[in-house]
Amino acid sequence: MNNFRFCWLTGNLVKDPVKKVLDSGKEISSFTIATNHFGLNDEKRVSYFDIEAWNTTANYCNNNLRKGLRVSLVGSLKQDRWEVDGKMNSKIKVIAAHVYTRGVENDQNSKDESDLVIMAKAS
Repeated sequence: MNNFRFCWLTGNLVKDPVKKVLDSGKEISSFTIATNHFGLNDEKRVSYFDIEAWNTTANYCNNNLRKGLRVSLVGSLKQDRWEVDGKMNSKIKVIAAHVYTRGVENDQNSKDESDLVIMAKAS
């Protein structure tokens, strides 16, 4: 039986994506998004999520995303585990399958508030 492990997140890029190319030629894009939510007593909280995209989605992210841009994405959760000096460590990240951006920017870097949605889909 497969467990449900997909998520949908919306947030702003904390910094520009980092591009990596493997020896096999596969492209990877790594970035972090910040999401806002409210806790008890309407206390504003920020959570940070590390995102990794591969292949076509990575190419889109590396060429179009930049710090501060608002994105939505659908992805699966992946837990990395490693050992350092006998201590086990782990980290959960999101592997992006689809990345959506809202609006476009023109050459003067002003926001176009259209309802255009640009999507990168994993292939």
